Amino acid sequence: MRYQFSIWITGYQLYSLGPYPFAYRTGSPTDKILVEVFEVTNLETEQTIHQIEMEAGYFLDTITIDGQSVKIYLYENKADYPFVFGGDWVKFFRG
Repeated sequence: MRYQFSIWITGYQLYSLGPYPFAYRTGSPTDKILVEVFEVTNLETEQTIHQIEMEAGYFLDTITIDGQSVKIYLYENKADYPFVFGGDWVKFFRG
């Protein structure tokens, strides 16, 4: 895996599952989260990540960031999970 860049994207909120976050699509331009974009360079690694995420309840979607098509794992339902204020998981988790 290779880190590409970090960027704020709008239309999403971030929630906590405890040790891990999840993104939830709201479609609202006032909601934003900080995402890290990685290039997965190994097919086996990509398949393993996909299996782990799907078993954890995520679903895979494709979005466009700066003209580039990228995949994002989202949760369908935010339920009563804790909201990550500010949309930055690292700041929230360290906080």
